[in-house]
Amino acid sequence: MNWFGYALSAVFVFSFYDILSRHLGKNSKNPQAFSVMFNLLSSFVALIFFIFLPSKFEAKTFWLIVIGVVGLVIWGLFGRIEYEAHKRVQASILTIFTRLAYVVTFILAVVFLHEGVTFKKVTALVLILVANFLVASKLKKKDLKGVIYAILLSFVLGFGWFIDKFVSSKWGISFYILLSFLSPAIVSFLLPPLNLKTLRNEIKNSTSLIFILPVINVGGYYLLLKAFSLGEGSRVILVIAFTQILTILLGVFILNEREHFYRKILAGAISVIALILLKT
Repeated sequence: MNWFGYALSAVFVFSFYDILSRHLGKNSKNPQAFSVMFNLLSSFVALIFFIFLPSKFEAKTFWLIVIGVVGLVIWGLFGRIEYEAHKRVQASILTIFTRLAYVVTFILAVVFLHEGVTFKKVTALVLILVANFLVASKLKKKDLKGVIYAILLSFVLGFGWFIDKFVSSKWGISFYILLSFLSPAIVSFLLPPLNLKTLRNEIKNSTSLIFILPVINVGGYYLLLKAFSLGEGSRVILVIAFTQILTILLGVFILNEREHFYRKILAGAISVIALILLKT
């Protein structure tokens, strides 16, 4: 399968992950305990991936090792924040706010990779901000705390994507995936320290769907990294961007998140236009 096949497959997998994680996350009694449980299960699934699809560690330079370690720390923080956001923010709203991650990636590329700033890129950034404003302007006061988590999640995600493209293939895709899920399990357990009673209560509160979620997420992440390894990052991300529209529609029709329906659809469409401009 070529890069497009992997990327398109990742779109469908990630969309169902967004919907299912929102469903499970909002019913969680303790997002921190849920994150530990989810990422430990994901690590087990990733270990199976590594056993059957082994990869070779080829990061032979000091900086590739350091950057990879930084990436694992970032994914650790992402795992700690992710289910706090899922519990507080609708899936259809969260998926729009996470588009701010592209702004973060853009700024990092300009600053550290010295990529040029063009009219198309500036226009795309403005469109992304407009899309987020369309959603944020209708939020109720009780949703503001959740929005803070959504924005923080976006910044961490942007850093994570920036690093993934550089180090995942050098660290070995399946090996890097294993560490990327083990890291948030450890961080979530320790920040702040979680007692075992709380973790046991969260396990009792969970349904059998918790065993499906890690398989979906690890599979989607593998498809994304495979697409990155076979195709240009800009082309891959352009395809992955359509996850947003699919998630919004699934959130509306499956989770019945119909508030401000037309604003959500318009914001999603604007964001995709912005991503097309960013990647052309």
